[in-house]
Amino acid sequence: MKKEEDLMFGVKMEVDELLKQLEPLIQVKAKLANIPGMDWEDVAQELRIITWKQHKRLVNGLSKPETFANIIFNNKIKDLYKLTQGDKIRDWSNYDPFNWDK
Repeated sequence: MKKEEDLMFGVKMEVDELLKQLEPLIQVKAKLANIPGMDWEDVAQELRIITWKQHKRLVNGLSKPETFANIIFNNKIKDLYKLTQGDKIRDWSNYDPFNWDK
């Protein structure tokens, strides 16, 4: 039996369905991300994992899953970039992981 939180706009949304729906966004974000030491496939897998972990929050019905996923994906990409930087001190307020000029 499914719980009430699994309802999105009156339709039950499973994790597999959500991943299928968000796959184009995952691929675009992963291919645009510039994370040292990671291929775009690695970044895409991390985004799929965060989608799986945040499934209930993504389908809560308060907004479209793509809208909330976009925020989650951007935050995850920033976190991945921070992990690759080690002990370097940076001002993260202006960091844009999709800018290849930095």
